[in-house]
Amino acid sequence: MRKHEVQVLEFETQNIPNLAEALTRGLVALSYDVLPVADYVTLVRLHARESTLEVTSIAHDVGASEEVGVLRFKELISSERAERYVPLGDEFRTVIDGTKLVASVNGVLASSGIVLRARGSKAIVIVAGVGPYTVALRAPGVTIEFQPERDLEDFKDVPLT
Repeated sequence: MRKHEVQVLEFETQNIPNLAEALTRGLVALSYDVLPVADYVTLVRLHARESTLEVTSIAHDVGASEEVGVLRFKELISSERAERYVPLGDEFRTVIDGTKLVASVNGVLASSGIVLRARGSKAIVIVAGVGPYTVALRAPGVTIEFQPERDLEDFKDVPLT
């Protein structure tokens, strides 16, 4: 890679033809699993009326002893809930606005998070977590500590495409 070239690490998706559409079609609940020792979130499931998306994080080396997390999305056939289940309010049940959080680390642009905004000021934030292969989750009704890999101010908020 030449000095002026920027490497881009996009979201990883499995069997999802249009991620933006899948994320903004409205949600009824979310669920998540937690590592009991460190209270790190290992996965989040976003439950829509007729489908469920699972969100995890994978780590990429971007320099000497530096990693950046990128979100991975997978559409599930079943609506199986994760360990902790949180019903969402009516404001999330219609189409919601979604943006991508992009980190810039050592010449690499990484798709590290999403923000899903409901009508009004409520939002769901899912971003690569401070622990390897974890995610940080901030959402209405979620009581676990929000532990992102980087400060939210360090991300660029761009439209989901």
